[in-house]
Amino acid sequence: MRTTSLIRPTRCLSAVLFAVAIAGPAAAQDPSPRFGVWKLRSDAPPPSVNIMTYEPYGEGGMRITVWSTNQDGETNEWGYLTMFDGEFRSVTGQQNAETAVEFVDASTTKISNKRGGRVTQEIINVLSEDGNTINNEYIRIAEDGSRRSSHAVYERVMTDPSQFIGRYELESVERLTEDSEWVPIETWSDPIGYISYDPHGYMAGQLTAVPPPPDSPEVIGGSVAYYGTYEVNLTEGTVSHHRTGHLDPEMVGTTVKRFFEFDGDLLRLLPAPGRTMRLNWRRTTP
Repeated sequence: MRTTSLIRPTRCLSAVLFAVAIAGPAAAQDPSPRFGVWKLRSDAPPPSVNIMTYEPYGEGGMRITVWSTNQDGETNEWGYLTMFDGEFRSVTGQQNAETAVEFVDASTTKISNKRGGRVTQEIINVLSEDGNTINNEYIRIAEDGSRRSSHAVYERVMTDPSQFIGRYELESVERLTEDSEWVPIETWSDPIGYISYDPHGYMAGQLTAVPPPPDSPEVIGGSVAYYGTYEVNLTEGTVSHHRTGHLDPEMVGTTVKRFFEFDGDLLRLLPAPGRTMRLNWRRTTP
């Protein structure tokens, strides 16, 4: 959850900015520990989400893509390239916007955002020691020079689509309440299910509930089963199932998209677009 406060430049911040001025060449720093997909830690209920992707670019550079959905389901995507040389480069998806990035030290970068030719924001981006969280301090700079600070935390989602590979057993099916709490779906109170993803891009899944739930059009005789190929979109944080075979012939050739979340060996799949339902799968084999 982002918090905001009015600040004056502090000794700590001044030290960070001074370190930027005297830091060695950007090429001496390695951006690869940041590569991967990151999700904003937030209490906002679905469909709100903010996904940040860091990818290698050129020799020692990085491509940054931010994909978000607001509470009304409206999506937005923007991004930029950096060589960590402090040079301003244009931002795609935003008008009259430029961004420059430079290393402070191996775990910290300073990001400067320019809008309409003026630097309106600086971000101190700190990678945690274990490499699984990024802490951002956002410093808004008004025309009169006053500064306002806010903070946000991003958590690592995954670095490689191969994380999906394996076999999973269904633990539960849940729905999101109006109070933003996840509770079991009564009609799926005791489900049985398995899903698998192989290294060659193929998947298969089946789940059964007894008695059959009356609220799912794909359920036949208490079961849903299909197979096909899968495609992981790290930028969106989704996996798409392209169904080449299905228990229901009318579903053959269709594609369904799921938002995903990994928590250790637990894989949560949330049907798009609303993400008010989720299936919790526990990995049983690598």
